[in-house]
This record gives sequence, structure tokens and C-alpha cells, in this order.
Amino acid sequence: VDRSEGLSLTIDALSTTCLVSSEISLEQVYSDECLTTKVEYDEILCHLQLDHSKTGQMECTYYGA
Repeated sequence: VDRSEGLSLTIDALSTTCLVSSEISLEQVYSDECLTTKVEYDEILCHLQLDHSKTGQMECTYYGA
């Protein structure tokens, strides 16, 4: 959601069987390679960096129970 005072972003994410330390694309995460699981995390902390061309990179850290 684009707002004049900043950016608000909500992400609905599913836990998968792929290792969180793996550097894989979103397409791989939500493919048959990474099955979904019922495992839940206590906290997921994400950092998003955008540049002037409106492209960016998001990095998330998952904290387990």
C-alpha cells in the first residue's frame, strides 16, 4: 500500500520444509521443492531496502520457538 507518509506492507507467509539459511527464490519457496509445514515461528523480522527506481530487496530472519 503506497502512502504519502511512507509504505505499509503486510505479508502472509507459509512455513516450508526448506532451510531458512538457503538463498532461494520465492518461486522455489512456493513450489513442490519446498513443501508447506505446520511449524510456526515466534517472530519473523524483515528488512526492506528500496532504491529510487522502485526496485528493492527484502531479507527476513526467522526466530523459532
